[in-house]
Amino acid sequence: MLADDVCPVDLASPSGPRVWPSVARLKLWGDALSHLGLAADSANAVRRGIPKYSVFDAAGTNGHPGAARLTALYLLRASAVGRPERARTSGLDAIHVANRAIYRPQIGRLVGKPEALARMVMSLLANVPLFVIARDPNTDNPDSFTDRFLADLGR
Repeated sequence: MLADDVCPVDLASPSGPRVWPSVARLKLWGDALSHLGLAADSANAVRRGIPKYSVFDAAGTNGHPGAARLTALYLLRASAVGRPERARTSGLDAIHVANRAIYRPQIGRLVGKPEALARMVMSLLANVPLFVIARDPNTDNPDSFTDRFLADLGR
């Protein structure tokens, strides 16, 4: 695992888009902590009053050597579908989905760079497929979801 939530993407690499590890931290909800056998009192709360916690180096991310080739983008979305559904998204739909996933795009817009952001998104999507995965967090077991997801990737 390289990152949770936010990771920088290098679009200028001659070998294609590369993704860099971010902070060696996972932000997990209380139920995810319980599932992993971790106690909430051993983690730092992300914000007071919200049962979401920062767990540092939970997946051994500090030892990751560096950038990796970015071969696909996956957006997880909660949905009452009854079973996980994976759909490749392209065209204007992919641009819309990718734009919603950019971390703090308002900063780029405020400094007068909305065209640069648009060019980066389109360059990324021209080189990397985008998939939206809908799953029902209330009925889909995390372990079986992960197994099916990895099987779908051919791993």
